[in-house]
Amino acid sequence: MRLSEYIRKSLLLEGGMGGHMSHIIDNEDFTGEDLKQLVRDLFSNKVEHMKEKLDGMNINATMNRDGEVVFIRNNKDLNSERGGMTIDEMAMKWAAKPDVAKTFINAGHTIEKVFKKIPNNWFNISDDLKRLVNCECIVAGRTNVMIYAEDRVAFHGTSTFRLKDGTWVLVEESEGMPKEIEDACS
Repeated sequence: MRLSEYIRKSLLLEGGMGGHMSHIIDNEDFTGEDLKQLVRDLFSNKVEHMKEKLDGMNINATMNRDGEVVFIRNNKDLNSERGGMTIDEMAMKWAAKPDVAKTFINAGHTIEKVFKKIPNNWFNISDDLKRLVNCECIVAGRTNVMIYAEDRVAFHGTSTFRLKDGTWVLVEESEGMPKEIEDACS
C-alpha cells in the first residue's frame, strides 16, 4: 500500500464509531473538472444525500431493551452489558475534560428527550438486531470554522448491528435524518 493511500485511509477512519465525515480535500483524486461538475450538479438539484459539515463531536446513541437511552463511542461501549453509557457515565468518562463532558452531557439530555418519543422497537428491531443513530453534538460559542449561536444536535444517519457470536457487528448504514427522529423533533 502506498503511503498516500495509507494516510488517506487512516484519516477517513477517524472519529470513533461515528466515523469521519469526508471533505473534498480527503479525496486526492478529486480534480478541478470534478469540482466544476459538482457545482453544476448542486445548482441543478442533482445532488442527493448531502450533509452539512458541522463542527461538533460525534457520538452514537440508541435505546436499550430496558428503555434507557445509551451512548456509544466504540465497540466496548456497544458490547457492554447496558449497550452503551448513560449520561452520568459520560460525565465520569470525560471528567478531566470539562468542555468535552459539557458537550456530551447537554447533547445527551436533548437526545434522550427525542428518543423517548420513539417506540423502543424502532431501536431494538429484534433480539439480534439493533439500530444506532449517529449524533453530532454542537456547543454554542465553540468552533473550528464558525461560531454557533446555540447548542444543537444534528442526526446524520443510522447504523444497524446484528448480534453474531455474542458481539454486535455492523450490517447496514443509512445516511440522513430518519423520519422517526424528524417527527420526534417537531
